Amino acid sequence: MYRFLAVIYIVLAIAGPARAGINATTEAYQAEIKTMEAVQEARWGSRTARATLQKAFEAGQVGWAQYYLTSWSGWLWLDWNDTEEVYSLAHRRLFDWYFAVADGQADAAQVEAMLERGMLRLRLLHSRMPIWFEDDLKHSVERARWLDRAREVADCCRELQLYYWDLADMASEDSIAPDYRMIGRIEIFPAVPEGGGVPALPELDQSDLEQRAAEAFAAGDAAVIRGQIREAEVLLMLSDDPAMIELAQVLRLLRERLDYAAAPVGGLLTQAMGLPEGQLRDAVFLQVQDELLDRLGYFSEILANSATSPQDRESMRSSLLSNAKRLAQLADDSRFKFQSASGASRLFAALSATSNALDAGGNGDLNGSELARILQDVGDSFPGAISPISPFSGPMGAVSAQLNDVRSGFKLASKALDGVTAAMGGDPGGVERAQVAARELREVLSPKRFVQSISRGFVEGVVNNVPFARSLYDWVNS
Repeated sequence: MYRFLAVIYIVLAIAGPARAGINATTEAYQAEIKTMEAVQEARWGSRTARATLQKAFEAGQVGWAQYYLTSWSGWLWLDWNDTEEVYSLAHRRLFDWYFAVADGQADAAQVEAMLERGMLRLRLLHSRMPIWFEDDLKHSVERARWLDRAREVADCCRELQLYYWDLADMASEDSIAPDYRMIGRIEIFPAVPEGGGVPALPELDQSDLEQRAAEAFAAGDAAVIRGQIREAEVLLMLSDDPAMIELAQVLRLLRERLDYAAAPVGGLLTQAMGLPEGQLRDAVFLQVQDELLDRLGYFSEILANSATSPQDRESMRSSLLSNAKRLAQLADDSRFKFQSASGASRLFAALSATSNALDAGGNGDLNGSELARILQDVGDSFPGAISPISPFSGPMGAVSAQLNDVRSGFKLASKALDGVTAAMGGDPGGVERAQVAARELREVLSPKRFVQSISRGFVEGVVNNVPFARSLYDWVNS
């Protein structure tokens, strides 16, 4: 197809210099989109997805569960296949707009301005896709490693095997990926109108999202609702309206709160208390530790974003170092095995990103130098590469309104971790202290508490303009 389009462009460009500008523009965009597709195809294509997953399995030290390599890599390819249509449609629309200008149906300058805005949208969407796909890949490795553990204890410990199976089933519950079919339906450029002219960029269709969300609200299905929030984030981030982009960032915060509300650590602690000493009890404690590390990563991102004064930045650097030391201790604990998709990896990525943002190694800062050294050492303990994350860049209005809660949550997560560590070391009061902190932490992470902390002006000025967000706001407050 690309050779055919290139020939058409050359032939038509000869017809007159007036077409040279739009020809150069569309040709350059076609080449850029082709490169975008090639980048994705190299990792997730029908001929490459299996090799991508195999390398991830090898890096993650997956053993028996490599049995699933072919079927699981097929799902990775299908996800890419669902999204590929967004590029294909953009190709076809570029071709249509070239002819519209060539035939005098549309003004070249207006078309070029519209296409430029559309490409900005596509570049943003394209930059997000690897993050989703790599997240899916990490969860595949995590699921496989839990299945490996279940296989290892199959002959001796039936209860522990069932527990590992449950963890394998839940490996993708915190996925950040949207519905890939929805991504594939996004229109980057508008269709050429029959009557000529240059319309604005296509509106991002939220009707399907709102309908499915309404059904989820009616059924009270929190897992489905969290999925709808992920998709709303994507659509709103592609908007030209700064208020919609701000709403997308707020939805990200709310989605994480809903994720934590769906899996409170208090229940795992209660489960551990009812178990006799042994492998299963240790496994549950290790899972509690990992869940709490994930919450520390979440709080670290937000706190780093709010550290504006020199005193705040120094305090944050000290907190980062403290948590890096905690990760280093866990790396030395033979019972704790780092997963490539886990709370520990979330905290590690957050520490790395926020330490860079806070210039933790600059200006002769001894704490920063020690932090950099520890992160280097700890990074080698993870089975496979940890994808870096950007420092949290949420709206300061929403962050500032809940800053006291975030600081409190950070301390409570640390306190709960200390209690669990003490309990695993034989301290009989450790679990009770951890449970008290976990109960308070659950209150701090309440989605309702988060929504109530956002300013009324923000809710009235932004949420009311998006039907899905309005319904979500009402559902959380109900």
